[in-house]
Amino acid sequence: MTTNNSGKKFLVIGATGMMGGLVARGLLDRGENVRALARDAEKAQPLKVLGAEIAIADLDDPSNLTPAFDGIDSVLLVTGNVKNPAQLGWLRSTLRRRLVCLTLFGTPWLTAAQTPLCFW
Repeated sequence: MTTNNSGKKFLVIGATGMMGGLVARGLLDRGENVRALARDAEKAQPLKVLGAEIAIADLDDPSNLTPAFDGIDSVLLVTGNVKNPAQLGWLRSTLRRRLVCLTLFGTPWLTAAQTPLCFW
């Protein structure tokens, strides 16, 4: 893994997708410490080769998400498949870190009060 530029550890949710992959690779290129959340270990392999730590979990099963957040300073939610606000209940209730949300579909169920930064 490359030298950590900011001293922070980033969790990228959606890192195996097109936009999330760009975000994860951009952070890795800057020398940041990245953990990529993925449902499929094989699909995450290219990010692992670049130096990302891989956490296998699924937003549809919050019970398996807790380990993915251990030691994380910032979360980047870069996925278009979160259509059910209940999927993020665990995030709003347990995450005490900065969350950045980037989505093309909009998030009418995720208000500014629930996330410091949300772009769509």
